[in-house]
Amino acid sequence: MTHDMTSVAILDALLQVMEQGVLIVDETQRILLANATAARLLGRRSDDLAGHRIDDLAVGDVPVSSAADTGRTQFDFQQPAGAPVRLHVTIRSTSLDGKPAGIVLLTEPRRQPDRDPAFERTLRLDAIGQMAGGLSHDFNNMLTIIIGNLELAEMRIADEKTRVFVHNALDAAETGAGLIARLLMFARRSALQPEPTDLGRVCRKAHDLLKRMLGPRVSIRLDCPIGLGRVMVDPVQMETALVNLAINARDAMPDGGNLLFKLAEIDIDDTYMAQETDVVPGKYLRLLVSDDGEGMTPETQRHAFEPFFTTKAAREGTGLGLAMVHGFVRQSGGQVTLYSEPGMGTSFGLYFPLSNAEPDSKPESTGPVPLDLPSGRGACVLVVEDNAKVRRNALERLHALDYRTVAAANGEEALRVLSDRSDIDIVFSDIVMPGEFSGYDLAAKIRKDFPKVAVLLTSGYASDVVRRALRNGDWSEVLHKPYRQRELAERLAALLPPAFRT
Repeated sequence: MTHDMTSVAILDALLQVMEQGVLIVDETQRILLANATAARLLGRRSDDLAGHRIDDLAVGDVPVSSAADTGRTQFDFQQPAGAPVRLHVTIRSTSLDGKPAGIVLLTEPRRQPDRDPAFERTLRLDAIGQMAGGLSHDFNNMLTIIIGNLELAEMRIADEKTRVFVHNALDAAETGAGLIARLLMFARRSALQPEPTDLGRVCRKAHDLLKRMLGPRVSIRLDCPIGLGRVMVDPVQMETALVNLAINARDAMPDGGNLLFKLAEIDIDDTYMAQETDVVPGKYLRLLVSDDGEGMTPETQRHAFEPFFTTKAAREGTGLGLAMVHGFVRQSGGQVTLYSEPGMGTSFGLYFPLSNAEPDSKPESTGPVPLDLPSGRGACVLVVEDNAKVRRNALERLHALDYRTVAAANGEEALRVLSDRSDIDIVFSDIVMPGEFSGYDLAAKIRKDFPKVAVLLTSGYASDVVRRALRNGDWSEVLHKPYRQRELAERLAALLPPAFRT
């Protein structure tokens, strides 16, 4: 007993001297313990916080307890005396006496405006690119001197053993020059030779090479029509970029898998899509390179395009492959998107502006939907999405198409809604969600228990590598993120019951 009490006292002392606010909560999100820093940040006394639910202390519609699921990191908390205070929140799951519990960490956020993660990544990569460009220039100057002197020495050395040493040094210097060339590609300072290019032909040419390179365990599916609009790219570097992406996919599928190349013309002309892809509105070719491999964690995605970042610690890899792809696409006037989920696969989207099209000067208004878009005519759509920001956006887009909406954060909640309501016409669900049901599982359950309800799935990762079979043997079509408002309207309209089509 004395030992247990001593341990508790030590733990309490550690918590009280921490500069970070700490709340320990039970499975109902009620506060069991608060340290002095948490009390100070929240403008309360530690003993006053015990028994309160953390969601009741916050201001706003999004509960603090959903931080781990929504990805949101900053919340406003109401102080008893004074204005609300914004705090950075991190939640870690644990257990107490065999029951679920949580540790909530509170810190004051840095004084800077909130930014979208994709925008943050772009800023970070641009900064790293500028640094890499400057360093590459200096290193190339040094390598030029090193290689030149080694070549001169090699010409004058008669001793064969010494010549071997010089030759090995030259090989190493040239390897270094190759690394610098790839760094310059990342920094968007390489010497490209762009020309009007049919990406369908480039993909088909690369296909034969990749079949030999990747081996029989990787099944390559090519959906790249020839004859689409042309883009201004260096075709040699384009093929190299495809090889880099394919090798990255192969390494993510050690036991084999499926790789998809899908090419299509798209028209980025609404505010939503322009924001999601960080692409200037206009006409583009989009090349999706998707695998169904191991996928990436959020932290890996954050650094995936940075030079020398690699997860292949025990295998070969310089960490420059994706960095080079990113730099090449950006130098060609395009953009790269990345979607991935651990265990589900990865999808890269390469966007290139069509060479015969000028970007629109103004994005499409987010006001009333043009009259030529199919209307929902008051039909009811159940939106199932665990990311609160994405869910809110989907609801807004559906309202603009004249749909009534209901929302659920996961498959279990969606099934409860379907059991309680009889007016749901369509379920629009993400594929990867926390809990027992994925989007595929939810669709199979709906088709069995609610056969009159239509289902449309959506995904931002490698969902169309292979369309997964549902439990009843049917195939599930997937609307790929990011999608245009017209795509959403037309796909939903095709699922409307007959009563709403007249």
